[in-house]
Amino acid sequence: MKGLLAKILGLLPVLTLSKDGTAQPVAKARGFPAARRKMMALLFQSAEEGSGNGRRFGVAHCDAAELAESIAREIRQRYPESDVMIVECGPALGAHGGPGAVAVAVLP
Repeated sequence: MKGLLAKILGLLPVLTLSKDGTAQPVAKARGFPAARRKMMALLFQSAEEGSGNGRRFGVAHCDAAELAESIAREIRQRYPESDVMIVECGPALGAHGGPGAVAVAVLP
């Protein structure tokens, strides 16, 4: 029932992975543009909490190569010294997110 209501309202979850690897909801956004902004804000916040230069970023996508490239460009604009890897999603993201899903990560 929650899922149906969320779909009707256009709510999308923004998830993070805990230290033990479980997905935890951290925010909800109405529509994809708002969800993307929130995801990027959380990514940049996490990157700022890390130390030093030379951060490495990852962008995973499910049949959304253009979106992944756009996200990678945004990361490179903010952190030009950083390495940004783009990969196709794994089975977990693909099964839960479906086509068009993206995930981002930062490694110190």
